[in-house]
Amino acid sequence: MRIQRFLYLVIFIGLVFRFFYPFFSSPLDHLYSDPYRHRENAMPGSLGVGFFSILDPPLPQFILQAAIYVFGDTVFGLASYFGLLCVITPWCWYRWGRLIFPSKTIALVFMAVITYLPSWISIYSYVMDEPLLLPSLGISLWLSWRAKQKMTIPAILLATFAWAFSMCIKLNVAFELVIVISWLLLAYFRQNIDMRKKVCLTLIVGSTLALAYLSYPLWVYKGFGFTWLFPPGTAALNRGWYMSNAVGYTATLVYKGKIVEQTGNFGSNGTSSQPFAPFSDWSTWRTGHYNYTMVCNDVITLVLPCGTITWKERLRNMTEEALHFFFCQSWPDARDDDPVQEAQILMRWVWSFLTLGIIVLAIAKRQLKNILVILCLGTLLFYILSNCSMIDGRYRKPWEGIAIATFIYLCASPKIKKINNKTN
Repeated sequence: MRIQRFLYLVIFIGLVFRFFYPFFSSPLDHLYSDPYRHRENAMPGSLGVGFFSILDPPLPQFILQAAIYVFGDTVFGLASYFGLLCVITPWCWYRWGRLIFPSKTIALVFMAVITYLPSWISIYSYVMDEPLLLPSLGISLWLSWRAKQKMTIPAILLATFAWAFSMCIKLNVAFELVIVISWLLLAYFRQNIDMRKKVCLTLIVGSTLALAYLSYPLWVYKGFGFTWLFPPGTAALNRGWYMSNAVGYTATLVYKGKIVEQTGNFGSNGTSSQPFAPFSDWSTWRTGHYNYTMVCNDVITLVLPCGTITWKERLRNMTEEALHFFFCQSWPDARDDDPVQEAQILMRWVWSFLTLGIIVLAIAKRQLKNILVILCLGTLLFYILSNCSMIDGRYRKPWEGIAIATFIYLCASPKIKKINNKTN
């Protein structure tokens, strides 16, 4: 088809650009704050030794260390590694698109949009977890829809392993995981009457995901000799900060009355930038600085104690989280001397209107119960209501691909006719 050949050409040009982008915007030129920390975590002798290497998820550190070993810790080597990740990301999401869209042409349109999505290009010039998370999430979604078609235990377990891998990269992918895995298991239960298979599958899936989750607090235990289970690692710092209502924080880790580590002052792009600029200089309702003392009195602590907030404060924080989710520019890929990153900053105005369009289309076409709509809107609510982390535009990145896929699907799908159950 002529349209498909044109789309292939557009995608090919985009993929070439994606591969070479990290060569012109090198990750080694942007080593500060989190990118600096992630690279240092993967350096020989630092893995599992430094304070933040212990508090960060281990899998991205191991993968980055392996990539540095293979490609080299040079401008060319890291650019090659991130360029390859940048190229395979649209393909991973295209595989998912082939299963959710009614035609190959629409799937290619989806891939073309993903290929040129600025925020899914700009992040590949920084040493962050997202460059690894984006393709992994695409594969997890693809294998999940594949498992839904096959409805076999091996296919469901393969999807489960993919989600476990993604969760080990970045824990907030659990928001998508909960929705998709629940949908898969419910579909299998409806089609299978063998209770033993249902129980075995539930136990294997649950055990796999639990072990993947527990690998994070186990990593913390390996480094400190003590750990906490929820939320593990740096997520505990973010949760304490969120509950403090403060703009920034300093953390002190105490184990049995002894100070283990004290961090410097930390802040967030969400609370320091102006999401509505140039129309408003508002940035946050939070005030002050929080000195968070993380007290561990046992080898294994379930939840680290942190402050409590009123429902009025909680509602205010959730409102702020929603505003930052939709309108905050992503970080750290927000340089004003890079056209791709400037485009990413400008595109922050799109996501609220895209969400509104999804809601309107879902209602008009009677698709509110569609799994894509549930995944898109449900994940959005999880992010806003989780009360666990300070949101900025970077947290929106994985959701952007899901939102685009949902909008294209709704535009291409027919309206579901209302079934009349009345009998004569």
